Amino acid sequence: MQLLLHNIPLYCLLDDGCRCKFAERRHFVLNCYRGIRHLSHIGAFYVWAMTACMSQETIKLQVQPKRLKNAQEIEQKAIAARDSILLAEAWYLYGKMYVLAGDYRSAHAYFMKAFRVIEPKGDSFELNRLYRRLAENEERLGHFQEALRLGNQSLAIAQRVRSNPGLAGSYMVLGDIYKRIWETQGSQNQKIYLLAVINYRQTESLCHQVKDSMGIADACVRLGMLYLRANDRQAISYLQRAIKLYHPDEKIGNRIQAMLNLASAFASAGNYQLAFRTIREAEKLYQTKWTADYSLLLEFEKQYIQCYQAVHQWQAAFDHLEKLHKLEKSQLMADNQGAISRLNIAYQTSKKESLLHAQANELSTLHLQQRFFLVTSMLLILTIGLSITFFRLYRKNQRTSRQNQELVKEQNHRVKNNLQVISSLLSLQADQLTDEKARQAIEESYLRVKSMAILHRKLYDGDQLAKVDLEEFIPELVIGILQTFGISKIEPAFFIDPIHLSADKATPFGLILTELITNACKHAFADNPSPKLQISCRQKGRNIHLEVADNGRGLVPQMPMIPLHALLRTQSGTFGIQLIQSQLAQLKADGHFETVRPEAGQGTKFHMDFNA
Repeated sequence: MQLLLHNIPLYCLLDDGCRCKFAERRHFVLNCYRGIRHLSHIGAFYVWAMTACMSQETIKLQVQPKRLKNAQEIEQKAIAARDSILLAEAWYLYGKMYVLAGDYRSAHAYFMKAFRVIEPKGDSFELNRLYRRLAENEERLGHFQEALRLGNQSLAIAQRVRSNPGLAGSYMVLGDIYKRIWETQGSQNQKIYLLAVINYRQTESLCHQVKDSMGIADACVRLGMLYLRANDRQAISYLQRAIKLYHPDEKIGNRIQAMLNLASAFASAGNYQLAFRTIREAEKLYQTKWTADYSLLLEFEKQYIQCYQAVHQWQAAFDHLEKLHKLEKSQLMADNQGAISRLNIAYQTSKKESLLHAQANELSTLHLQQRFFLVTSMLLILTIGLSITFFRLYRKNQRTSRQNQELVKEQNHRVKNNLQVISSLLSLQADQLTDEKARQAIEESYLRVKSMAILHRKLYDGDQLAKVDLEEFIPELVIGILQTFGISKIEPAFFIDPIHLSADKATPFGLILTELITNACKHAFADNPSPKLQISCRQKGRNIHLEVADNGRGLVPQMPMIPLHALLRTQSGTFGIQLIQSQLAQLKADGHFETVRPEAGQGTKFHMDFNA
C-alpha cells in the first residue's frame, strides 16, 4: 500500500489500535485518495478504504409495511379457514418481502415452507414459481449447479402444465444463472454466454406470443445488461426499449433497474452527462413511487461510484463508497435481524393458532365424548361378529384342506401305481419278444414311462409341491437308464446347479434327457472300451442351459454343428429325434447337436437353452 499511496506510510495509523473518530478517519482516507498517482490503483484503494471504515454504522433495511400487512392478513385467513394452499401463498409473500429487504436466508426459509405444502399436490404454476424463487436464491449464493437444477425443474413443470408465463419466467431465471456463471468465469466462455442469450430470447418470444409488454420489457432489460457486460453496443437500444415498454405505474422496481443499467451503458460509452441525468431520474422515481429495495440501493451506489470515479470527483465517489459499504454490511447483519423478525411473526402466529385450536377443541370435545361410547360399542359388536365368522371359516378351511390333502395323496398313489403297472407290462412284454427291433422299441417305451414315474415321484413327494429338483432328478434318471442297458463301467460326470423346475417344464425336460441318454447307450457306448458321459445343467438369470456329451463315434462326420431339422432328413431322424424336437417346441427351447471332434468324427454333444 505504501507504493500506491505515493510512499506515504500513514495507512498504518488505521490499524486496530487506532482510536480516532470516524470523521478524522474519513478525512485521512480522502487525503490518501488524492495522493494516488494512477487510476489503475483505485480498485486496490477501494478495498483498503472499506477495511479502514469497518467501524461505521450500517444501513438497516426494514421489510415493507404494506407487504408485511398483506402477508399477515392472508395468513390469518388461511389459518381461520384451515386452507393450506392459502397459507402457502402467505408464506410465498413473506419470502418475496424478505428478498426485497435483502434477507435472503429468511426468504429461503419461507419459500421452503410454501414448497412443502405445494409440492405434494403435483405440478402447478405455483410450484413452478417456487422453484424459480429457490433457483434465484441459490444463484445469489453462488451455488450454480443447484441453481441450474432448480431452474430446469421449474422449466419442466411449466412445460407439463403448459403455462406460458411459467415458461417465460423459467427461461429468464436460467438466463440469469448462465449470465452469472459467465461473469464469474471471467467472461471468456462463449458457450455459456450464448446460453444466456438464448434463454433471454426465449423469454422475449414467449412474452410476444401472449402480448405481455411487461414481460418483453423484462427480457429487454436482461439482454441489455448482458450486452453491457459484453461491451456490445446493442445494450443501449435494448435498455431504452425496455424503459419505454414499462407502464408508469407498474413494475416500477424493474423500470428503475433498467434506468440504472442504461446509465451504466452511457458511462461505458463515455457519455457521463446522460449517465448522471439517467441516474438522478431513476433516483427521483425511486423516492416518489418505490419503497426500500436492497438490490436497487446497492445498484444506485455502484453507478454513482462508477460515474464519479470516471470524472475524477473523488469526494463524491468516496461518499457513495461509504453508503455502499453500509448496505453491504447490513446484508451481513440481515440474518440476525431476520431471525428476530421471524421469531416475532412466528410468536404472533403461534398465539393465534393456539387460540383457534383451543376454541376448536372445546367444540369438538363435546361431540367426541358423545360419539366415543357409541363407536366403542359398535366396534366391540363388530369385533365379536367378525371373530365368530373368521373362526367358522377357519374350521371350514381346515376341513377342506385335510380333504384336499387326502385327495392329492390318493391321486398320487394311483398315478404311481398305474405308471408302475405300465412299466411292469412293458418289461414283461420286452422279455417275451424275439424280434430285436420290437424288443428295443418296447424297452425305449419302458424307459420313457420310467422317466415319467421318477419325475412324478420327485414332483409330488418332495418339499416343494409341483416342482422338481434337477440336482436329484437328473442323476437318478441317468443312472436308472444306464442300469437298464446294463452299462456299469461308466461313471457319469454331473455339473448341475441347484435348480427347481415346474411340472409343465419338467415333463418335456425329462423326456428329452431320457432320449439323449438312451441314444448314447445305443450308439455311443456300444463297442466303446472306455465310454464317457458328461451332463451339465447351468442357470444364468432365467436361462437354463443343458449340455449332454459323450465320446461316441458322432452323428454326422465332418459337421461341427447339426440342427435337428437336418437330422430329420437323414437316417438318424428316428422317432427319438422327432420326440426331442416336439418336446423342444413345447419348452420353447433352442437345441442342436454338435460333433466334439469333427475332424475325426468322434463324440456328440447336445445343447439346449430355455427359460425357467
